[in-house]
Amino acid sequence: MLSSDLGQPFNPPVEDGLALMADTLLEDGFGEDEIRVMAVVNSRRVAGEDPR
Repeated sequence: MLSSDLGQPFNPPVEDGLALMADTLLEDGFGEDEIRVMAVVNSRRVAGEDPR
C-alpha cells in the first residue's frame, strides 16, 4: 500500500503527488499492474471493500 504526506501545504496537491509517485515507481522498474495493486487493490482491501 502506498502512503505519503501529500495534502500538506508544502507538498504538491494529492492528485499531482500520486501521479509523480507512480512515475517514480515506473522509473524504478515497477510495472503498471504492480503499481495498481499498491495504489488501488491494497487500499480497497484495507478499507474492507472488494479489491477488484
